[in-house]
Amino acid sequence: AKEQVSSLQHFLAMAGFYCRVISIGSLLNVVPGVGDFSTESKDDDLVGYYTERMDAGDKLRGVQKSALAALAARELRRVRPELIREKIEDGSHRGLAFIFDSLMHPDEEKLLRSLYGSRFFLVSLYQDPKERERQLRLKPGFPASCRLRGCAPGSEAASSLVIDLMDRDAGRRAAVHRDARRVRR
Repeated sequence: AKEQVSSLQHFLAMAGFYCRVISIGSLLNVVPGVGDFSTESKDDDLVGYYTERMDAGDKLRGVQKSALAALAARELRRVRPELIREKIEDGSHRGLAFIFDSLMHPDEEKLLRSLYGSRFFLVSLYQDPKERERQLRLKPGFPASCRLRGCAPGSEAASSLVIDLMDRDAGRRAAVHRDARRVRR
């Protein structure tokens, strides 16, 4: 999905917009009791890194389904005034665009739509599961994940690690993709 986000940023820049990506997962660190991660780097343990963040997101969504979108909106409000000064008032860009990476729940989309109205566009990206699996296996932290769990990177157990991670992620994304198709402009 990084390539697609980069392409979107490129096209927005061609249209005169300064683009900022707000990673939903990175916002988890600011929530006391939720963002206390033992795995700080994807390179140390890729599976552990993603699992901890999915668990934290689930914990917050258990309190309020749109909690992560609220964190994203708060981050946008925090950085927007400075970006306006730096990127708009100097005349270098005609506007700002924010990409929220990775919305997972329909209530998150609903909250953002209620806040931003017609200025909010939901773009849902899909990656072929075989390609996603291949890319996860190529990430530097994948061999470390395998070693920590007592399996070789090319083994069937390693395949299970990737498939389990993808299945967990796919369950979240399915609801957002389904709702994205229903959005009417």
